[in-house]
Amino acid sequence: MRLIDEIKEKAKKKPMKIVLAEGEDERTIKSAKISLDEGLAEIVILGNADRIRSLGQSVGLDLKKI
Repeated sequence: MRLIDEIKEKAKKKPMKIVLAEGEDERTIKSAKISLDEGLAEIVILGNADRIRSLGQSVGLDLKKI
């Protein structure tokens, strides 16, 4: 098993809360989606709510989980 897979499995067993400070960056939104989809963490995104909603919709992120 690769190291990254081991880290992911450990994170899935006990998801932690992660605060993402650059919430208006598309890369941050994409990372949040991946983390949520894989069950790796609880996510908090900081930034302009309207911009985050817009970016979230563009990548298919369900903001109800954030």
